[in-house]
Formats: sequence, C-alpha cells, structure tokens
Amino acid sequence: MPDYRVDFYLKEGDLHLGKHYFEVLLTPGHSPGSLCLYWPRYKALFPGDVIFANGVGRTDLPGGNIDELKQSVERLSKLSVELLVPGHGPALQGEDRIRKNFEQIKKAFLGMK
Repeated sequence: MPDYRVDFYLKEGDLHLGKHYFEVLLTPGHSPGSLCLYWPRYKALFPGDVIFANGVGRTDLPGGNIDELKQSVERLSKLSVELLVPGHGPALQGEDRIRKNFEQIKKAFLGMK
C-alpha cells in the first residue's frame, strides 16, 4: 500500500466540495462506521454497502447489526432519490424504480412493511 495522509474524516452533516454540496448520513448496520452520501442537487444517493439493487449489506460479520440496518434503510428510503449508485452491482435510475427497490428490500430481507 502506498503511504497516504488523511486530510479530514467524514461525519454526519453537510459536506461542501468546491461548489458541490452533499449530505453525509451515518448509516450503521452493515458495519459500525458505515455512511452514505446524498447529493440533493441531482437526487443521487451513494449508499456504499448499505443497500443495493435487490439487496442489503450483510450483518453477519463483526460489527453488523440487523436492527441498525433496518433503521438505516428506513432513513434512506425517505429521501427523494432518482439515482442510486451502490458500492457493488448495478446502479438504479428513476424515482419509482428506486422506491420499489426499497419496498422490496424492506419486505424480503428485513421483514418490514
């Protein structure tokens, strides 16, 4: 691994990169320090390994917690998202398609309504 220096750490709240504004959302469940980036201007969500097309991040690894994952998924499902770019697998586009993906995941994987 090459040496590198961390300039800053992300935390919950606003993130301004030049003229671009993002929201940093802490979303534990898959892992304790998991976070997502939401770009309101483009209604784009970068959920890392929390949520995928037709799936969610594992909770059976050290630090995983299904109850926290449920809360994180519920929180993300309330955002207005037109582009979902997960850490693995295909991106999803279209607000209706993404809303249906959240609904399916809540039922099939998390036992939620």
